[in-house]
Amino acid sequence: MSNDVTDYSVFNAMPTDYLRTLLSLDIRATSGVELDPDAIMHILEVIQSREANGGIAEAVDVAAAWKNFNEK
Repeated sequence: MSNDVTDYSVFNAMPTDYLRTLLSLDIRATSGVELDPDAIMHILEVIQSREANGGIAEAVDVAAAWKNFNEK
C-alpha cells in the first residue's frame, strides 16, 4: 500500500484486526507499507467508532481466515 490511496472508504469494510495490522506495519520502516496521515486518521476513526459501539462482534469468514493463516 502506498501514499496514493485517496478513497479511504476501503478501510471501512476491513476487519479491525487487519486495520491494526496495517497501522503496525506502517510504523516499521522495512515493511514496505506507507500510509499517509489522512489514511491513518481514517483507520483510527473506524477502529474508535467500532470500539465505541460496545465492541460489537464482526462477521468473520472462518474458512478464509484459516486459509490466510495457513498460507502466511
